[in-house]
Amino acid sequence: MVFVSAAIRRSGLYREQAAVVTVAIAVSWAANVAYVLWNWPHPGLDPTPFGFAVSSLLLGVGIFGTRLIDVVPAARSLVLDTIDDSIVVVDPEGRVVDVNETARDLFDLRRPIGEPAEAVLPARLQEPPTDGQDTVELDDDGETRHFGHRRIPIGPDGAYGQVVVLTDLTPQVLMQRDLERQNEQLEAFASVVSHDLRNPLNVAQGNLALAREEHDSEELDAVASAHDRMAALVDDLLALARQGQSVGEVEPVDLRTVARSAWASVESREATLEVAEDPLVVDADESRLVQLFENLFRNAVEHGGPEATVTLGPLGDGFYVEDDGPGFDGGATATAFDRGFTTKESGTGFGLAIVQSIVDAHGWSVEATEGASGGARFEVTGVDG
Repeated sequence: MVFVSAAIRRSGLYREQAAVVTVAIAVSWAANVAYVLWNWPHPGLDPTPFGFAVSSLLLGVGIFGTRLIDVVPAARSLVLDTIDDSIVVVDPEGRVVDVNETARDLFDLRRPIGEPAEAVLPARLQEPPTDGQDTVELDDDGETRHFGHRRIPIGPDGAYGQVVVLTDLTPQVLMQRDLERQNEQLEAFASVVSHDLRNPLNVAQGNLALAREEHDSEELDAVASAHDRMAALVDDLLALARQGQSVGEVEPVDLRTVARSAWASVESREATLEVAEDPLVVDADESRLVQLFENLFRNAVEHGGPEATVTLGPLGDGFYVEDDGPGFDGGATATAFDRGFTTKESGTGFGLAIVQSIVDAHGWSVEATEGASGGARFEVTGVDG
């Protein structure tokens, strides 16, 4: 019945193999049944040996013509034994009928074939997973490893058994935990920046204002400039810490509306913003996108000059922001997004680093290059919309 089912349900080479074996078995049976049960016209001539001869011929065709004994063993050796997942095949009676090398190493198995599954698999794997897959923790030489646990039925409703599959998820789980720890550290850092640094700075600025009421001088102007730079650094560090975290839910956002909103919050002086007329809609976190444009526009105005023209336009899979200023010096495009990199004495060097963090949080890419008029151009790609 297994061969008949395979001949009907399988396709290609395996159907041919199953069909040849089925016919070979049927011929020898038919010859013997005809001689024993039917009124055979020549009682002295037993057709059974002739049936076996035909069966042998057919099996020869199956072995050499359809590669019956070389395709499956080769496929098993090249696939099953070299696959990273641990695989254990169990028959309908719950006995182990096959395991791959990964499973042998994981469970330290010597001769598992024919053993009950409960004697081979840990207790955590005795019950089938809920919702198709569970995550289980197993001890491996004192080390806790995390696996995705699946059971794949063989045949209709598992009539021929099940395949137990364990996928090692340990690297992903450890990476996720590292990311969670980093996010917690960023939150703690943001708290320090927003509270422990702002408060003494506010006190210093307040005392400076009182000092200026009694005596104003160039020295106090220098102190005020230092305070402003410290405040800018605090703002940028706080933004960098928070914007670097991954985004939550995204929604369709009109880039034109977001860009104009960001432009309104930037000290643009005599600079102008030109936005493409074509609709520019992307899936993004709107507040993060506003922050991205604010930093790109502020960079364009600071480096492109007070009368710079800043352009926002579409790309095939994203958008660009370009200015008509002097552009980058030499190979500065390669270091433009480095934290602390700036070509202005008053710059903090964190504006474009914040842009990079927001882009990374969305899963996009950003590149600094030279614009059509020689100015700075920033291309954001890999954007869904």
